Amino acid sequence: GDSPVIDRSAFLHPLRERLTITSFTDLCSRIQDVLQNELGFSVAPYEIPRDQFIIYAEPSIRPELLGSDEPKIGGRRLAYLVEIPLPAGKLPAEVQLTIRTSIQYRRKIESTWRPETADKFHRQAADHLWVRILAAFGSPSQP
Repeated sequence: GDSPVIDRSAFLHPLRERLTITSFTDLCSRIQDVLQNELGFSVAPYEIPRDQFIIYAEPSIRPELLGSDEPKIGGRRLAYLVEIPLPAGKLPAEVQLTIRTSIQYRRKIESTWRPETADKFHRQAADHLWVRILAAFGSPSQP
């Protein structure tokens, strides 16, 4: 299919985590399942030639990224880019997932979306996805 054109420079704050997998295909489909069915994102998987698989979750407005102490902010939208390197050698193997986030915010009186630079929102969004991925694998999530 057609791969979406993605501005990778908009995706910052990488969260890198390790996971031991027994099936690469299973890993990719579980991550897609978490993004699409649990979190409600529209997902476009696309393969980068050679050594990794990338899953792109299209921007979606997320009410949970809106603080109650932010009366001037109308909304935040979030997109994910999950990079999964192909394991070298036999399975089971350890892979390092990279979760990147792109967050934009909009002021209530404007229609323009602007890049969100506050680390805490990116961290919150990346951690949230990682915990869900771990849960999908039946691993205990970190406290």
